[in-house]
Amino acid sequence: KRLLAEKAGVRLIQVYEDEWSDRKDAVKQVILNAIGLTGRRVGARQCKLVEVEKSAAIQFFEANHVQGAGPSAMNFGLSFEGELVAVMAFNKATSGRGKYGEGVYELSRYATKCSVQGGATKLLAHFDKLHSRPKLVSYVDHRYFVGGMYQKLGFEKVRTAVDYEYHYRRERRHKSSFQKCNLVKLLGDRYNPALTERVLTEMLGAKRLLNAGRTTWMRT
Repeated sequence: KRLLAEKAGVRLIQVYEDEWSDRKDAVKQVILNAIGLTGRRVGARQCKLVEVEKSAAIQFFEANHVQGAGPSAMNFGLSFEGELVAVMAFNKATSGRGKYGEGVYELSRYATKCSVQGGATKLLAHFDKLHSRPKLVSYVDHRYFVGGMYQKLGFEKVRTAVDYEYHYRRERRHKSSFQKCNLVKLLGDRYNPALTERVLTEMLGAKRLLNAGRTTWMRT
């Protein structure tokens, strides 16, 4: 659907029911940004750069990012007239398929409370100053985003792949919850290591939800 929409010149945004109920304001902001109705604008030069405690960063992302909070070891923000308006989170880069290498960090989240022009550039420059501009990896969920920010920040596309989640017991769950190490516990005596994850999850009654995919972006 995403590729067909792109060919037709259409920006496709896909929203799950739980996202609309849990983070409606953040979803609305993505839609408004997509159609150019950004509302209040603040310049990054007008903002004070601050370190953000993890608890405050979690609260900010839960309120302003469609995916909520993610893994973060370092959080930096921009404050305008005493109000936190942007936060960028970083973490040591790891993956279920193996590490990216020593000294690689992940830009795990970036969110704003309003339109903060130059905010991402300013926050990334501060991180680079502290860590001597390391290699960075980040991901774009194409249900919502197209990756324009990463191009501006000097990242390059590495890989685009189909992505999926699961619907299980009336909840949408990340695919990591259904790795074989977890399926052993969920299936008990029915577990067969010779079967694939897809077959095992079908036995469990979990439905695979294909989404618009995601792109891995890296800055070397």
